[in-house]
Amino acid sequence: MSLTFHETFSLERENIAKLLDVVADSPMISDVEIADQTGIGIGKAGKGGKVRPTIKYADFCGLLKSTGGTAGILISDSGKIIREYDRRLKTSVTHWIMHSKISSQETGATAWKSFTHEFLPHYSEFYREMLKDFLDSLNPDLNEKTRTANVGLLIKSYTDDTGLFRTRLFREVTTNRFHRESSNYPNAYLAVYVLAEIWEAKHADRSMVEPAVLLESGHLATTLNLTAGDLQSCLDEMSAIGAISQMREAPPFQVVRRWSDKFDLLRRAYEEY
Repeated sequence: MSLTFHETFSLERENIAKLLDVVADSPMISDVEIADQTGIGIGKAGKGGKVRPTIKYADFCGLLKSTGGTAGILISDSGKIIREYDRRLKTSVTHWIMHSKISSQETGATAWKSFTHEFLPHYSEFYREMLKDFLDSLNPDLNEKTRTANVGLLIKSYTDDTGLFRTRLFREVTTNRFHRESSNYPNAYLAVYVLAEIWEAKHADRSMVEPAVLLESGHLATTLNLTAGDLQSCLDEMSAIGAISQMREAPPFQVVRRWSDKFDLLRRAYEEY
């Protein structure tokens, strides 16, 4: 299940980048061949190790697309653009995209999406034990070793420089005590790209929504770590680049989508970085 897909291995962008390099040319490559060509550990007798968790991390982060096993490991459309601009997955644009995907309410990994949308918005500060208790409640049947690993891997994925640290969602202020940071998404194009992905999943048949919808759990505000005040500033920035418009003459106010190609927004996010 998505709560333990990592098999106690952490999210390592360098390994994900290596994985994408080899599957770009050889989608039918085996786990053993991936290990041989990338140095990602395969484990004893060709079983276990980091290869499968790395593939799952890449999948949850939106860099791969599901093929049902018939066409091998394929890079997603957004993954191709990300590699075009940031092959080593080092920029904050990339970190935010990977975060938005792994925490997606529709397709994300359980621990990441529950932390992002249900836990973090309620605390300006939290302790490791608080987060562990929260994650434990998601699946009380897991053994204690796995529970302890879950909280450590989640924290490391955002605080360690091997993970998505450029999102700066939170930082450790003293041992096992963490402070939620202010949102620092890199530019309006990144924000509206994330909005476009969420809109496609939640409101594909609608051209406008009320701003309050964007504050709901699993929507733009919780994804980008925005307060209500932050959200309005973000909407103003997106309006300024013509990606949305805001109907505010009389209630109910509406946010109107104006973008036509979400991938053009993604490219502009990198170009404006």
